[in-house]
Amino acid sequence: MGNLRIEKIDIDTVKSICGVGQSEMLFGIELPPEHQCQFIDKMIKLANDCEKYANSIGRSDDVSECHATARDIEWEISSFHDNLEKLRKKIEALREWGEQWKRVAKRMGECNPESLSHVMEDDLFPKFEEYLLSSNIV
Repeated sequence: MGNLRIEKIDIDTVKSICGVGQSEMLFGIELPPEHQCQFIDKMIKLANDCEKYANSIGRSDDVSECHATARDIEWEISSFHDNLEKLRKKIEALREWGEQWKRVAKRMGECNPESLSHVMEDDLFPKFEEYLLSSNIV
C-alpha cells in the first residue's frame, strides 16, 4: 500500500467494493446497538402508570381497593429493575461502539495527519497546520 494516494472516495463505494453492508465491517467494529427510545418510552409509561396507581390509593377510602391497587403497582414495578439493567448494558454497548470509532479515527489521523484538515475543528486546524509546516512532518 506504501505510496498509494487516493484523493477522495465515497464510503459507500468502499463498502460496495469490499462487499460489506455497514461501515463498521470495514474496520472490525461491532455493529451499533439498536435505538433505545422505544424502550425508554416504555419505562416512562411504567413509571407514570405506577404514579397514577399510587395517587389513586390516596383518594380511596376502600381498604380492599387500596390493597388491589398496591398489588397492581407491585406487578407493574416488578420488571423495572431488570429493565434498567438491560438499558445499562445497551448504554455500555453504545459507549464501547463509540470508543471503537474513536480508536479508528485516531489511527487514521496518526497515519494521515494531512487528512485531519477535513475533520478537525476549523479554528484548531491552522494551529496544527503551522506545527506540521514548522516541523517538516508533511
